[in-house]
Amino acid sequence: MCHFSQGQVDPAIAYHALNEVIMRNLRESTAVSIENLEKCIQCGRVLKLPVSKCFPVLSDNTEDFSLIWDNCVTVTPQEYHCQLYYDLGTFFFYQEAYTQAYTMFKHTSDLIIQVDDPVFINVDNARLKGYHHGCQSLQGVTQQEPPEQITLYEKSEACRRNGFKGIVDVLIEDNLRQELTMIYRSELEDEIGTKGDSLNEVYVQVSICNVVRGVMEGKALVSLLADVIEDADPQTIEFLILVLGRALHGASFSQKSNLKCFVWHLMDLSAAASHFNHAIMNGDFKKHFNEQELMEMSVYIREPELSYADSFDDATLTCSSFPSSRGECIIYALKE
Repeated sequence: MCHFSQGQVDPAIAYHALNEVIMRNLRESTAVSIENLEKCIQCGRVLKLPVSKCFPVLSDNTEDFSLIWDNCVTVTPQEYHCQLYYDLGTFFFYQEAYTQAYTMFKHTSDLIIQVDDPVFINVDNARLKGYHHGCQSLQGVTQQEPPEQITLYEKSEACRRNGFKGIVDVLIEDNLRQELTMIYRSELEDEIGTKGDSLNEVYVQVSICNVVRGVMEGKALVSLLADVIEDADPQTIEFLILVLGRALHGASFSQKSNLKCFVWHLMDLSAAASHFNHAIMNGDFKKHFNEQELMEMSVYIREPELSYADSFDDATLTCSSFPSSRGECIIYALKE
């Protein structure tokens, strides 16, 4: 029988508490890890995997250490996508999400036959078949196999191969679903920008879609569009309003607050007679704002009758309460 002095904690109890903390942290971070793995599937790059030949032999005289990148082994998207699908399928299987697991294992089976000389895959074919049959028997997946769902990444890659036709619709849809990473979307924008004048309109529309997506995530990107809409043609303005309207229709509360604040500041930076300001206030888009907000925004379609005070001694300061969720205020200094 073990005896502990007063105030001394039993080591077994301490280790148990520590293990509980570690397990709780792992459980809480699982969802984020799975989400990151799913986003990795969107990557379509050929990766370079360092091997032993990449590391030079060190000696006492070695001053600079650098990898020999030319000796790296290339890993194709099909290969690491195959591994990701397998790992995700295994996770979903043990979470008893058999339909999702079946879909992941089906993608694994389809991709593994496309890889001739794998260097990265660590998939046990016998185990893969076991998982596949297990999903079928445990959930009856074969009898009611879910329809094949094309991801937005697959849609965007199909558009890329087809001269980027339809890519704008994919990005508008992704503004709400947010399956594609901003890194991937920025790469699309940069690639389209190198295609010349033939895709100039598509480039502008993709840029607008990416700005709106960034605004929904809480990024302050007003200046990126303020200069554009100043000289933009009516079609570009109408497209911007269309994208904003589509986003507002399905956005969460915080995303709506970000978007409405974005519109507010764009109007503030635009001339009172601008097409953007009048289109916001006189079209269907204004239904996204309440009466109080519209009344405060109406100042942006009226030509100023008063000049700003040279001296603020007797100035009247008026603060706008919109949008309250962002804590922003606009201060007008009017001469008496």
